[in-house]
Amino acid sequence: GYPAGYLITASQLELLQGVAVQDAEPLTRGEMARLVYNALEIKLFDKEGYGADANQYNTVEDTILTRYLNISHYKAKVAATYMGEIATPIRRHEKNEIYFENVSVTSETPMTSFIAAADKSEVGDYLGAVCDV
Repeated sequence: GYPAGYLITASQLELLQGVAVQDAEPLTRGEMARLVYNALEIKLFDKEGYGADANQYNTVEDTILTRYLNISHYKAKVAATYMGEIATPIRRHEKNEIYFENVSVTSETPMTSFIAAADKSEVGDYLGAVCDV
């Protein structure tokens, strides 16, 4: 029932991670933003039954990010940057590129801008590290 049943289901889906929900208290903007962020990677349910079986749903591998925004999220090892590589070099990488095991990522912002935010002193410190991509 409402609201306890909804809160239990949201908790089971890990939608409430980082959000302190109180039964009668309204959410702050920050808490609502966190709920939306959490929802982006929760596996979706597809309707499987119709008519007499109208309440049949199955979990699928798709998320809001993959199905509707065509964005994939995975973990990958940093194989090369402009400062070096851990494998045979394919080509010289620019300051705005990082090569993750078979995937090259380019940004309009130089990669060194992201280094300070991630507590790494040099982009080369990422070589061999497994990162979220």
